[in-house]
Amino acid sequence: MTFYGYEQDKTVSAWQIQGLPWTAAKSLARTAVQYYEKWHRLQCRQLNLYLPKWQQKLDLLRRQPSYLAYSELLAWQQMVVSDLAEMEISQEEAEQRMPDAMADIQRWMTDDPELLEERNDIWLQNEMQNWQVLFARLRTRH
Repeated sequence: MTFYGYEQDKTVSAWQIQGLPWTAAKSLARTAVQYYEKWHRLQCRQLNLYLPKWQQKLDLLRRQPSYLAYSELLAWQQMVVSDLAEMEISQEEAEQRMPDAMADIQRWMTDDPELLEERNDIWLQNEMQNWQVLFARLRTRH
């Protein structure tokens, strides 16, 4: 009997059990599947509780009407890491369980300075447009 893990770094781990009588092998397989299903359901339940909170706070950060400081993003990242540790699940496992829901979260968990720069550049461009309108109005009044 062979149990396979998820692929990681283009390598799949396998655990092979040999020498058990057929009835013991069937019992072991059934028990292993039951434990795995229970563990998987628990992880998905926990992720379903935490993902909306992470996404909501991330959306607030991205949409805040001011410059987004690296320290604010770092605090959000640390919250996610802390929550994952509390759930006893790694970020990779969360991405495996719910790849679509974790895609946006994962993108902002990377330390990619360009992502923050891009967000702040867009905010700055919008602010410049707002200020130009204000200055244009002030000039027409004087």
